[in-house]
Amino acid sequence: MTHVQTGDWAALGDAARALRTAVFIEEQGIARADEWDEADATAVHAVVTNLLGMPVATGRLLQQAPGEGRIGRMAVDARCAAAGWGGS
Repeated sequence: MTHVQTGDWAALGDAARALRTAVFIEEQGIARADEWDEADATAVHAVVTNLLGMPVATGRLLQQAPGEGRIGRMAVDARCAAAGWGGS
């Protein structure tokens, strides 16, 4: 069982930051300076939490143009990714 929350960076940034740090910076070796950008301030963020309230997946939606969006910065906890979460 999971819970999905959507909102702005002020509301979901702490949870999204923790998961993105674990996945992109620690697991994948992305430079910390390359992970964070100004788009976080204007994006709609989504965070999926498990029954314990721990973030297990996140992503953001950016508006490219009116009526056009782009999903990015999708990250899934390694334990959930091993179970097939986040696969295409």
